[in-house]
Order: sequence, then structure tokens, then C-alpha cells
Amino acid sequence: MKILITGGTSGLGYALSCALSKKGHIVYVASKTEKEKNTLTEKIKQERMILFPIVLDLLKEEDRNEVKNLDIDVLVLQAGIGEGGNLLSLDIQKMRENYEVNVFGNLALLQTYIKTCDEQKKHGKIFVTSSLLAHLPFPYLGSYGSSKASLSYCIKTLQMELSLKKKDISVTLVEPGAFHTGFNQVMLDNQEKNQETVTPIDKKVYQFEHLLFIGMETFSYHSFVHQLVKEIEKKHPRKRIQMPRRQSFFIKIYQLLSL
Repeated sequence: MKILITGGTSGLGYALSCALSKKGHIVYVASKTEKEKNTLTEKIKQERMILFPIVLDLLKEEDRNEVKNLDIDVLVLQAGIGEGGNLLSLDIQKMRENYEVNVFGNLALLQTYIKTCDEQKKHGKIFVTSSLLAHLPFPYLGSYGSSKASLSYCIKTLQMELSLKKKDISVTLVEPGAFHTGFNQVMLDNQEKNQETVTPIDKKVYQFEHLLFIGMETFSYHSFVHQLVKEIEKKHPRKRIQMPRRQSFFIKIYQLLSL
């Protein structure tokens, strides 16, 4: 299959790209800028992988339209950004950036891909990466978490709309928990700089969250990648994937107790 993965330059996205390539699939890995693409190209050469880097900025229509020329069988929307901070004093522009990429950029590319599948009368598969944090309010991560909650809601609604229109396109909502990829650390580290004012309480919360995520990120993401590869290769993938199971179970308990 021909597979396009956004946000595949590092972490889960890159590991998934490599795993799919090793299984014989043609994998296009999207970077936001030419500089990131060049860095990825060097990384691919050093690790002797067979991947095809491209430049794709989700917020640029001309970049999204280039997807039409790739004849993609599977679209994996892995790209996202995380801007943290106290909602009471968070720079609203930072919150807007979260939504622009995590919600609007992903949905815009998704629309382009679905229209292309319709025009070519072909079956399509889409995997959209949200987060378990979409279901758990978390202090100082409200900007990121709410953008992922919005994305999850949109994808579940889209699944219903595609079913009503009887389109031959499957959409899988992927909601990973906390894995050690470095992404969470970047998001936690930028909390302070995104706020107009930082109080002693804020600093204590930052320290606590760093320790909390260290404890949560003990799970290897290799099992997650293995599970996702299996679903991508299925003709009819599941509608939702949540991992690690222990974190997913905790979310369900929290939701029951909050009632």
C-alpha cells in the first residue's frame, strides 16, 4: 500500500513509518518545512530505511493539494503541536495555534483526501491521532487537551456522516496515552513561557506534572506501533484505538466517578 504519515519525523510517527516500510509498504513521511525534511532525509540514510520524505504544511492549501498526486491508499494524521499553560493567563495566540494545527489543519487535509478518494472512486483508510487527554481535564494542559477533545469529537461525528453517505472510506480514531517520545516534555517545558505571569503555585504544578509524566511514560510505544500496523493492514480497521490499556482504563474510571 501507499501510505502518507504526517508528523512522522520523530517519536511515534517515525517508529510507525519504519515499521510499515519494513513490511514492504511505500511510506511518504511529511515534514512541515524543507529544513525538517532535510534533517529527516539524513536520519533515513543513517538508519538505512526506505522512506520518502515530503514537505507538507497542514495550514497551506497548496501543500495539501499535492496529496492528490500521490495516489495514497492510507492517510495517517499524526501531526500535532502541544502548547501548555494556565488558561487564566495563557497567551491566546498559543491556544489558537493548537487549534489551527490539531483541529483545522488535520480536518482540512482529511477533507482533501476524502474528495480525492471520491473522484478516483477508490477505497480509502484514514487514521487520526488524538489523545487520551481529550477525556481528562488536566491543569495547565487545557489548551492542548481541549484541541484534542475537539478533534476526537469531529472524527466520531465524521464516522457517522460517512456511514450515512455510505462512502467506501474508513476512519479510525487513535487515542494514545503518555508514551516517552519527548513530546510531553516539550509541552510541559513551554508552559511557563506561554503565560503572561507565573506564580509560585504554577511552578509547583510544573514540577509535579514533570514527575507525574515520568511515572506514566514507563510504557514502551513499540506495542502501540505493532497494534497500529495491524489495523492499517486490515481491510476494515477498528473505529477507535486506545493505548496503553491501563491508562485507558483509568480514564473510564475517572469518567464514571465524575458522574
